[in-house]
Amino acid sequence: MPIKSTYAIWNNKGGVGKSSITFHISTAYAEKNPSSKVLVSDATADILFQKFRENQDRFTSPSKIIQTIQDFRDYYSVPLRDFNTSGVVAAHLGKPLSKLTQGEHQVYNRSVRVVKARIQDCQDAINDVLQKI
Repeated sequence: MPIKSTYAIWNNKGGVGKSSITFHISTAYAEKNPSSKVLVSDATADILFQKFRENQDRFTSPSKIIQTIQDFRDYYSVPLRDFNTSGVVAAHLGKPLSKLTQGEHQVYNRSVRVVKARIQDCQDAINDVLQKI
């Protein structure tokens, strides 16, 4: 099957929500286009882990030894400040925003409160992007 289109979410700064936004755009697109096959690649963590291994002094010193990409993700992915809390919580739980509910959710062993209005704000932002695709 030929690739019909390719999109990239890009920003030269880390921690701005590229992975979360990519997750939400791709799941929303798949929900609205059930006959389409959607392939998503998140190379960000892989590339950052490679850079970490090459130049650890450019990163905040970890309090534990980081040997694997999962160790890297677990240690450096804790802050929840990008793409509103709702988008980050939904991505962490592996849920599309349309399935996220208001209330307390466990993210990295922390209780995070999600408000219905913010879920809607995120869904509206994703729908604005989908209208342009």
